[in-house]
Amino acid sequence: MTNVFAFIKNFGIISSNPQVPYYTSHMSTNSKKPFNIFFKSLLQNIYKKFKLYLSDRIGKIFLFFDQFRIHYYK
Repeated sequence: MTNVFAFIKNFGIISSNPQVPYYTSHMSTNSKKPFNIFFKSLLQNIYKKFKLYLSDRIGKIFLFFDQFRIHYYK
């Protein structure tokens, strides 16, 4: 659990000093940047995987209809 908190602290989601309010850690850009980069790359990876999956599905559907066409309209 401490590793998780250390990870979160490194990305500047919660401030290390309990006296400092939550939002002030977000004010500084340099603490926000690594998390943004991490989040952006995560989203890009998800998008790429989804695109691949979608194109695969669409390809399979077209293949199915193509086989149907070949079978019935010789």
